Amino acid sequence: MIEDISNVGVLGSSAQQPKILRTCGVCAKEYHDKDITLIDRQDEVSLLHIQCPHCKHSMLAWLGPTLVGMGLVGMITDLSRQDMLRARSRGSLSEDELLEFYNVIHNQSLAKFFINK
Repeated sequence: MIEDISNVGVLGSSAQQPKILRTCGVCAKEYHDKDITLIDRQDEVSLLHIQCPHCKHSMLAWLGPTLVGMGLVGMITDLSRQDMLRARSRGSLSEDELLEFYNVIHNQSLAKFFINK
């Protein structure tokens, strides 16, 4: 479920949105509603993808209620909105995939693994 946040009303109007969601953590320029995409929402917690229109850096942010108001945890990412959609629709890893990845990181180079894929 990827939706434009301006149509969802997760944060209310632009004036009500937390300032941290309005400013890029890399270049400090302002985002617009169209740059914020709702990736997922469960109960009162939302996962947002934000891409700065100026520097093109992206952030994943989890927004939800805390005991003292709204809380936000964000991290810079190189994932695009399309990457998030693919990851979201892919489903869970199988036990075999998880075991294969475990063996790769403990027994061989990750670069070698991806070259052989």
